[in-house]
Amino acid sequence: MRKNFLTIAEIAFLLIGATNVYADAPGIVEVANLGDRTIVDCRAYSEGLAAIKDSTYGWGYIDEDGKIVIEPQFQEARDFSKGYACVKRNGNQMFIDKTGNTVSAGWKNYGTEYSEGILQVQDENGKWGYVDTNGEIVLEPQWDSSSEFHDGLAAAEKDGLYGYINTTGKFVIPPQWDYAGAFDDSGLGYIVKNKERGYIDENGNIVISPQFDDCQGSFSEDLQAVSRNGKWGFIDKSGKFVIAPKYESAGNFVQGVAAVKIDGEWKYINKNEETVFESISLASTFSEGYAVFKDEGYGLLDKDGNIILDSKYHMCTAVKNGLTLVQEGGLLHIYDVSNVVVDDNVPNIHKENANESLDSQAENVENVQQEVVEYKDATTIKIVQQTLNEAGYNCGTPDGLAGSKTVEAITAYQTAKGITVNGLVTDELLQSLGVVEKVQETVKEEANKSKNDEEEVDAIFSKFAGCTGVQVGEQIRNVDGSNVALGYVVKFKKILYSCIVNPNNNGKISIFIAPQDEYKSTLNSNDYVELVTDLVQSFDTSISYKDALTATLMAISKGSYSMNGYDYTFMDSLHGMIITN
Repeated sequence: MRKNFLTIAEIAFLLIGATNVYADAPGIVEVANLGDRTIVDCRAYSEGLAAIKDSTYGWGYIDEDGKIVIEPQFQEARDFSKGYACVKRNGNQMFIDKTGNTVSAGWKNYGTEYSEGILQVQDENGKWGYVDTNGEIVLEPQWDSSSEFHDGLAAAEKDGLYGYINTTGKFVIPPQWDYAGAFDDSGLGYIVKNKERGYIDENGNIVISPQFDDCQGSFSEDLQAVSRNGKWGFIDKSGKFVIAPKYESAGNFVQGVAAVKIDGEWKYINKNEETVFESISLASTFSEGYAVFKDEGYGLLDKDGNIILDSKYHMCTAVKNGLTLVQEGGLLHIYDVSNVVVDDNVPNIHKENANESLDSQAENVENVQQEVVEYKDATTIKIVQQTLNEAGYNCGTPDGLAGSKTVEAITAYQTAKGITVNGLVTDELLQSLGVVEKVQETVKEEANKSKNDEEEVDAIFSKFAGCTGVQVGEQIRNVDGSNVALGYVVKFKKILYSCIVNPNNNGKISIFIAPQDEYKSTLNSNDYVELVTDLVQSFDTSISYKDALTATLMAISKGSYSMNGYDYTFMDSLHGMIITN
């Protein structure tokens, strides 16, 4: 069993030394970098500004010259759209303009953007209404959910059914569907009835009858990716299939190219179903002829599959106005790729991968590092699943586990909304879905419940304190006389740990692992990680060492984490872990 640990410095050396950036290729120019700040996250330019996250001060915005125009100060920050952006400061959401001035504040939650001069807002009772750009109420909160306005109409939910309201708040298309989305530029609105998807026009007439299992929300380039009987194809605005349903998954066409999955592999096709390129993992749709792709890290390629920027970056944004932001080791660089000329020195994705695979030990830890920005706790995933299901992106039964169906639903939503496409639950996804506040509140509630559970488990744990010297694998049954627990006391590298396995928690397994008090001060963190990883694997041999290690490190980093059907909760004060399935 592999039990080697690399230092951060060693990992960084391996990662940086493994790849090359084609920054000297013709047309690629470094516009600016923020070398005097440590940047830990960034987003693509939108309306000339890009959100960046300073490691000390939080989120702010830079212009296309790399100059900070809104100082980092926010806990969260969305992209600018129609002149405004949603941010969070001191736990409160608000909308700001491009000078950083607040235009609307004080609401529980907000929609994604201003539409036709008004914005969705949610009050403390959970009802949605609309305000103008001065923050003044235009339509009093009264709906269970609502969408942005398009051509004077917005989808709204009342008593569990969806219809469409006008700008006076009157239902002009009566509530009658299980779900309805905003009208798009095609003049069609997306509806769901009895779990089948279809489209209506702005007069409420059904244009495409509900008949599809799933779809990507809005038409793009006059086509729409839809699924029927588990297979994906593309329809036109009459509902006719122009590309037959034969793919395992598919994303909408963007700049003439769409991602499709067949025989377990993704490839990219044009509207004639010709393969543009294949065997590469895209992390965004095409923008201005370029797309972000993922290999060992993130990089940039063009529509012919030529690698423009090598995949060495922790972050690489979609190209907007010829610019892409890349983040590496805390440094943020801005590249202008608008005049790039591909030459023979730049490899094509058909011919070779940009990088050799890293040493397997570094790969393990790199995967953990990459996932730090991903939410994997069951609570957050379940809320995302519920919200996506309501929006017509089928995740199946919300169970808090990010299985293949959930990943495909997330990917479909990200593609439809034009946000980073990676199939992961990220801050950007939560913000786009409008569930940040809900996640935070739910996590807080469950944390309080977890604290009570911790005290209960701690009481059980104290009964095992005298069982010293018992090695891994030796079981102590009925230690507390209640026939509810199997106990282990583990002596590992001269550190005595106690572990309890409770198989009678409503049929679930719960494991409590912590060092006894006298050993906490001498605890070696690597030893602790290794111990937990070994124990998890011994309880469920189907879990790989890599997954057990990832789950343990992520739980310590985030406080809680879910993987392989197990929830990991790390208790910092006890330096202990509760694992349940």
